[in-house]
Amino acid sequence: MHLINYTILIEIVLYQILSVLSIGIVLIVIFNIKIGLFFMLGGIINIVPGWVFGKCFFKTMGVKKAKAIVKAFYCGEALKLCITAVLFAWVFQWSSVDPIPLFVGFVVAQFAYWFVLMRLR
Repeated sequence: MHLINYTILIEIVLYQILSVLSIGIVLIVIFNIKIGLFFMLGGIINIVPGWVFGKCFFKTMGVKKAKAIVKAFYCGEALKLCITAVLFAWVFQWSSVDPIPLFVGFVVAQFAYWFVLMRLR
């Protein structure tokens, strides 16, 4: 993995973690621990598959490797979707799931991802 790509991946993931963690702590203080933890869990469900996608995608770089890059992109995206589905299924097996903070945490992590990408442009 090239150093510049790894740096971008680390920056994205760290920004997502900081966003989800800080908002989750505020939710714990304002509301209760259940809402804050489900919010953070939703963020984790977004961050972990994104990290796996980044590791798969940034493995192959170079102009002469166009087919390998496209293949890595599709494999990484398929793996990301599968991991996301498995994590959501695992969480929803609990009987006391609070879905609103869970999905809001997932969306906040996605917005943090987009924000970092826009900033890098």
